[in-house]
Amino acid sequence: MMSSVNRWFAIATVWLCTGWSLVYLLISATSGGKSWYKHVSSKFFDDSKGGVPIIALAIPLLLSATICSLLVVTKSDVPNATSISCWPRQLSAQFRQLYDRFHIPLDLNRAAFIFIFIPCMLYVWAIVNRHASGSHNWDIDDKLMDIGNAFGMMAMIAMSYFLVPVARHGPILAALGMNPAVAVQLHIWTGRIVILGVVLHGVLHMARWWFISGENIISMLVPPKPCWTSADTDFEPECVDSDSDCSCYDHFRNLTGFLALVALLVIGVSSIGYVRRAYYSIFYMVHIAVGPLFLLVTILHWSKMVLFLCPSMLYYAACTAPVLMERWRKYRLRNHKKNGLKISSLKEIRAANNTGGPSSGRLARSCVDLTFEVSQEAIQQYRCGQYVKLSVPEVSALSHPFTVNRVPADPTRMRVLFRVVGPFTSELKIRLFPASSTLEEHALPHMQMDAFYGTQDRLAQVLRHDTVVFVAGGIGITPYLSLLHEIHTLFQNKAQGNTSFGTKKVVLHWICRDVDLIKFIHDEYFLPILHSGASGQNPSCSIQIVIHKTGVDKNSIGNQKSYTDTLTDDAPLGTLDAEHGQSVGESLNVASPNNLNDGMPLVPTRFSSYSKQSITENIPYFGTVASISWVGLFVTWWMYENFVHKHSIRERGYIVVAIVALSFIFAYIANVAMDATTTYGLCFGRSVFRRRRRQRGDGISTAAWWSPLAGDPSKDSEHFDSDDNEEDSPGMVMTDLSLQGSPNESAFADEFQEDSRDQFLGEASIPYEKNTELSEPNEEGVTMESTNCVTMVEKEGRPTAHSLIQSFEDTNNDSSSGGRCEHPGLFMCGPSAMMEDIKDASKTKCSMWLQQCSVGSAPHIT
Repeated sequence: MMSSVNRWFAIATVWLCTGWSLVYLLISATSGGKSWYKHVSSKFFDDSKGGVPIIALAIPLLLSATICSLLVVTKSDVPNATSISCWPRQLSAQFRQLYDRFHIPLDLNRAAFIFIFIPCMLYVWAIVNRHASGSHNWDIDDKLMDIGNAFGMMAMIAMSYFLVPVARHGPILAALGMNPAVAVQLHIWTGRIVILGVVLHGVLHMARWWFISGENIISMLVPPKPCWTSADTDFEPECVDSDSDCSCYDHFRNLTGFLALVALLVIGVSSIGYVRRAYYSIFYMVHIAVGPLFLLVTILHWSKMVLFLCPSMLYYAACTAPVLMERWRKYRLRNHKKNGLKISSLKEIRAANNTGGPSSGRLARSCVDLTFEVSQEAIQQYRCGQYVKLSVPEVSALSHPFTVNRVPADPTRMRVLFRVVGPFTSELKIRLFPASSTLEEHALPHMQMDAFYGTQDRLAQVLRHDTVVFVAGGIGITPYLSLLHEIHTLFQNKAQGNTSFGTKKVVLHWICRDVDLIKFIHDEYFLPILHSGASGQNPSCSIQIVIHKTGVDKNSIGNQKSYTDTLTDDAPLGTLDAEHGQSVGESLNVASPNNLNDGMPLVPTRFSSYSKQSITENIPYFGTVASISWVGLFVTWWMYENFVHKHSIRERGYIVVAIVALSFIFAYIANVAMDATTTYGLCFGRSVFRRRRRQRGDGISTAAWWSPLAGDPSKDSEHFDSDDNEEDSPGMVMTDLSLQGSPNESAFADEFQEDSRDQFLGEASIPYEKNTELSEPNEEGVTMESTNCVTMVEKEGRPTAHSLIQSFEDTNNDSSSGGRCEHPGLFMCGPSAMMEDIKDASKTKCSMWLQQCSVGSAPHIT
């Protein structure tokens, strides 16, 4: 319970700090608001104007980041029979039910428009209105200048927070349960506001020079040659209008502003949807190269600009620098070859030449199964539905996201399963499966992996509904593989009375044309569920797996195993694949210096929220974030007061250098300190001997460590499993479409004691008796396998959108609900067109269920 209180305290801190900054945006531009903020700032800072952004923007952001880095820990959402009994959780369940019944689902685009764009426009209007009412001789030149400066101030305030959504492993997003893949919408909206403000700021000032003062724009932007030499400090350029700002400093200010405008426009063009999807490499490299240049010239443009940018820069540095330093020490400081990812198995799942039917003309695209070793920390931190970022420097300088799943047969391994669809995956497949190479000459490329990203509570989201429907298209099945196993484990424990929750039925619809992929998933993930069976009859819980085979001949599944094993531990040796020129099922020599033995198991970063299970274990991460944030803020203010002058540009850049250097110095110290604690057996919060005892398996089976259950609530959409940044990507996205609120039993989402978690997971690992029945295909091509609570059906043909959500009506609920479920939940991952059809069908269904829709259960995306 204490951990749940800590998390809510962190969330409250974030919202209070955000509200404080939002109030500043709304009232600081008014005459009264501006005077009040200057009065408050003067009590703490000699420069009252410079202290305002520190008080209103920097301190709130860094304070919330520091508190979240300490309080946000990994949650164990493991329900048990006793957890529902205590009154705080009953109260939480009642509150959640009331919230889910009446709340409006969060749309980040809408929220960004309401809470970011509109306040920024009000801020500009308030500034213009203040100048208009306070000046009796407000001529056209003053109007253009005041309006342009107002838009420039708006852009500055927007930049104070614009790096928060894109900071990797940031504590604020973790506290709010927001996936960076979704929160990036806030970054996009902030960027739009920045572009609008900077463009209008520059255009209006250039209009003043040209139309009002009659100046040549080029001469106003480019400083004269004497201004570039330090010896000619007394040189004063001449302008057409004597009232124009025409000193060397003014010219350099104009030049840096123009360079910032050009850099921002380049970033904006590369961020257009089509460019980002079709030329992601260009989009990424432009952001990496031009982004820092934009920040630098922006800081050089105005003396107080660094005070507005430092909150975002320090937060990003506190989140990113330790992770980058950790990766550098891991893969560069030590032996390079021995610190890549340790691959244990590699399989190519080769599709037929034509998988779209006799007349489709669609070429087959094979899939690749990349199985790798993982550390104990990775096993404990992983939550179903999460993804990793795979980097292969020999193939691409960019990292690419892929869904990661557990390997049911081996608790020490995980796998990435992807379809070869874009340049990155195509080139990677060539490197993994060379066409003209023997296994003795075959050397794997150096691979690195950054883990974990994405939601912490996919399981929690599922268990908030009494009936759940998963819809997956093709390779979009991957987010549900580990999730389905965890749901099955919970159903087994519910049958034994070890846990209590409201979910009664789970239906998975998988629409796939690739027979070989279906065979692979069936053998690796579906059969273990079917074979585990269930202890006794439990009609209240059921799992139904429906495979819709599209574009294939009847009875084609299961005739042969058509994937190629090149790096497997237990496959037979010596079978040659003539097409690819490589052995099928033959292992690499583990004694070779270029083989699998050179890698290391996946170790997730130590500098992220949700990486620890207690506050005391978070102390090193908290110390790192606090040091970079607050020492960086102190250094920024000290250098601003002592080095930055109103009419000098060069010294402003020193602050940027100081922030970067300081961040990496603290990051290096933090990494060395944490390496030392590991080397000498020191740890925070737990005894190292307790960890070792658990690793030996005292009282806890290996399978218990293999299956930690889902964590903290978040609502998100994710991009998975393919080159979603490539032109030929299928555009897989995962969406949670909740049709109704949560039942009372959703109190499972509260935190539970770790001992109860270990006991629960230990019980979950008990083997169950195999009890599977297999039917022959009927005349309609339907094959069924079933156990006591698990049923798998194979159908041929493409289903309709309405048939996929039919399960919401085919339930055994009481008559009061009209035979329908009361809390339906719909989760989808697949092509966007497919998901839009299903969402339209669900809305149509809702319009028929007038009683349910009238109480706020209309379909919504979370």
